[in-house]
Amino acid sequence: MWWGKHKLHDLGLKELAVLYLVSLAGRIEGLRKLARLLFLASYYDVERDRVGEEVKLNFTFHLWLSGPHPIDLLDVVERLAHRGLLEVEERLFDVETEMTTTLVDYIDDVDCKCLRIIRSKIPPSKIEELVDAKVRRRIAGIVKRFGSKPLRAIEEFISSRFGLTRAVLASNVGETYSPEKEFQTKKLPNIVVQARNKFTSFQNMLHSLVEKAGVGERLLVQPLLYVPETGDLVCFDLVLMSNSKLLGIDVVTDRVVDGLDRRVVAERDKLSATSGPWSTALLIWCYSNTPACQALAATLQACTCKPPIKVIGAEPKELVKIVEELVKEV
Repeated sequence: MWWGKHKLHDLGLKELAVLYLVSLAGRIEGLRKLARLLFLASYYDVERDRVGEEVKLNFTFHLWLSGPHPIDLLDVVERLAHRGLLEVEERLFDVETEMTTTLVDYIDDVDCKCLRIIRSKIPPSKIEELVDAKVRRRIAGIVKRFGSKPLRAIEEFISSRFGLTRAVLASNVGETYSPEKEFQTKKLPNIVVQARNKFTSFQNMLHSLVEKAGVGERLLVQPLLYVPETGDLVCFDLVLMSNSKLLGIDVVTDRVVDGLDRRVVAERDKLSATSGPWSTALLIWCYSNTPACQALAATLQACTCKPPIKVIGAEPKELVKIVEELVKEV
């Protein structure tokens, strides 16, 4: 297949770095893994096995609860996909990965309900001449050493070699990463919240639903939650918080996949493990109320969770009353 130069000639360094990395790896499971590999390519010298001189890829990394992430990474990936240079397959769960047995260990940086499988549609040889030799060598070294490793192993490496432990990340959420900075650990509350600063199409749908229900100012859309006591990351579609209460809401559409009930219960149990004056509840909102969602409801309602998981099928206008009543019970 012939790849015209018109598809590559005006790509910036960010796009070329992502395209070259993915083309060498063949397949990247998730934006979160792609972000960590780009971070290592920027700051880790594989040849000398040390945190070394920065190789400029033009990404600015911010500290998120899950790790260092370039905010515009999804935009870059979508631009490359639009040009036909990357293929992006969106899955709710990927049963081929480690998520099968540790379902809730994977929470994506951008959308915690969707795993993006990213593949290159162009071979590395077509990109090499456009990438600086130093950048090429660094990216190739990172892919060779880390490309086939599971996400958890990559993040543990970053935590140990860069000092970016979960506690440090939670203490400095939103800060720009720089190798010269010394990030301090602070005393953390029971739950640390990281709100989204940009929505995907699914999250925009959630936002529209809560706006229609008149509770848009009270509910956070898919915030990332960190529980310092257990070291766990947690994610629900909608979250309402006060000083002593948390209500997590998972919105189930017509796409119900195998394993969702296990994930919902496991996410709920992570929050239940916290001590102190804190209470939690979980509401499953079957917005579509399809047979698949009703089957999921039957499974979840059999859970012996305390407080129990509640499952409802309701229109957006009914959500306000339901939320208010449930919060009183929490």
